[in-house]
Amino acid sequence: MPHCRNGPGRFGWRCFCGGGIFTGIYVPLVAAQSAAAGIAAPRAGAHLELSDTLGGALGALSTGLLLLPLLGAKGTVTLLAALVAVNLAPLLLPARNTITAGDWFDRLRRSCGYILAGIAVYALLVSQLADRARQAQENQSIEVSARAFTGFRVLRKETAHRADGAATEYLAVVPDTDTPGGYVFDSADWSPRVYGYGGPLRLLVYMAPDGSLRDYDLFQHNETPAYLEMAQGGKLQLLGRSLFSPVPFEDVDAVSGATVTSNAIMRALEQAGHGFAVNALHKEITGMKQIPPAPSGIENTGLRDFLLLSLLLMAAVALRLRPSLWRRRLLLCTSLVVAGFLLNLQFSTQQVLTLTAMNFGRASFTGAFFVLAIVPLAVLLLGNVYCGYLCPFGALQELAGDLVAGGRHIPDKSTWRYGRAVKYLFLFALLILYACTRDASVLRGDILITLFGGARERAVLAVAVLAVALSVLSPRFWCRTLCPAGAFLSLCSGVSLLRRWMPKPLPRHCHLGVMTPADLDCIHCDRCVLRHNDAKPSVPEPRNAYWLNALFPLAVVLMFLSVLFMSVSSAGIFLTDMGAPAVTDGVGKPREVDVDLFKRLIQEGALSEREADFYIKK
Repeated sequence: MPHCRNGPGRFGWRCFCGGGIFTGIYVPLVAAQSAAAGIAAPRAGAHLELSDTLGGALGALSTGLLLLPLLGAKGTVTLLAALVAVNLAPLLLPARNTITAGDWFDRLRRSCGYILAGIAVYALLVSQLADRARQAQENQSIEVSARAFTGFRVLRKETAHRADGAATEYLAVVPDTDTPGGYVFDSADWSPRVYGYGGPLRLLVYMAPDGSLRDYDLFQHNETPAYLEMAQGGKLQLLGRSLFSPVPFEDVDAVSGATVTSNAIMRALEQAGHGFAVNALHKEITGMKQIPPAPSGIENTGLRDFLLLSLLLMAAVALRLRPSLWRRRLLLCTSLVVAGFLLNLQFSTQQVLTLTAMNFGRASFTGAFFVLAIVPLAVLLLGNVYCGYLCPFGALQELAGDLVAGGRHIPDKSTWRYGRAVKYLFLFALLILYACTRDASVLRGDILITLFGGARERAVLAVAVLAVALSVLSPRFWCRTLCPAGAFLSLCSGVSLLRRWMPKPLPRHCHLGVMTPADLDCIHCDRCVLRHNDAKPSVPEPRNAYWLNALFPLAVVLMFLSVLFMSVSSAGIFLTDMGAPAVTDGVGKPREVDVDLFKRLIQEGALSEREADFYIKK
């Protein structure tokens, strides 16, 4: 076969052939899984044939219309080979009879949950690769982004060598009568990686010839929009500082409520400024260290957070082995205070996106890394102990429900199971919205992201208050019906490699709607074990149980539409901004005003804050 000049090459053909080989391996492995699940051979063969045919048709359609135009031949075969390899891993795990557990709806909910998750992850991977390709094209020239800083001033491309000898481009602003000139450069070119809360940060830096910081913008990041906005509130304190100074931000405090992001921005500016000054401008900065250390106290604080969360996890595992109602309530109170109000560290869809983007950052002993990596790992090994013991909002809901004595809970299990399926749809909707927009603000509907921080909105607080109120009658209302992060962890909980050493769930005594031992929604709270050991008679339903059961689906639907609207409205704002035409000058046509730009120009003396001497008063 002739080699195409722009074709996949040897690496691409290896991926192509490897994908075909692994696809052939699927058949006996799936057959073994079906036999272990108790599915008859004719039915298993029919399922295999149907899946193979539908998969081939959908794969050909998506590859021809979506993947090849976006990623090219090499990127497409790489992605497909990776997906085959990822899907091969679950088939190698010991088989369990989970397919036949429960009735048709239980089986359908479990299968659809994993199918929707697979589609969402596939969409995210395609979106990630397309975004990287777009960034690669944009990174070839930073001139377009630099225009936001420099306006119509003349820019000249120049080249300098980094410490490792690589040639790197930057922009020099040509001096004129209004400005002495300056430099615009990418922080990633002149410093080691700097990590914020959501991963590495890249900044576009505009520096004056004397080293003073004129402006900066986050070029690439994965930070929570609400906390990033808070961190950017302290931007004016950074402008004007000399990046030629050994410690330019020594007396600047991080923004409260967004400490990690704020400190990461300052570290990126400091390291990039020093690297550019030494390697591009050949300046010597007295007292500068090779790699500036983290701001004082950050490493100790991160280790403290990691240790506190580790202790909570170990206490949860110990409590699982020796269940106790009052010890459980004590641990829930501790999780609420420590993980919620004190640390503001909880697993949310922000971490789901980071995991699916494989943007893990550095392995470090910090609270952020614990939530991102240790929590999913613990769920894969032990089951969903996080939702059962460590989630602060789940703890708040359960404690609120326990305040009302009587043990009355609605709805009944036959109704509740339909509500529990909604959170998987919500997770799917959020991931698809993000894949389409690449805008993290679409995650607004996940209230866990900002609920315990200083950046929460009134709508988030209102939804949280309503969820806690509903938890009095329907225990853990948000967790069981709407939590997208809980849906993700429930899917991970289906693995539970160490389940044989943990107490067995007793669905008959579960007050949270679990119907089968293999139910994905089991959070391993072990209250079913305590109810079984107490051998107390079941609590009769309230007199108005019929109407309460009827109102439960309505409450779920209204809450789902509310949080979905919060996310879709953010996506709508993003799409409107993307498609909005430029506003031309004219009477009655308002234009956006960059307040930060005007404040910076006033600080630099380019504008005056004095009232004009001559203007027409109306």
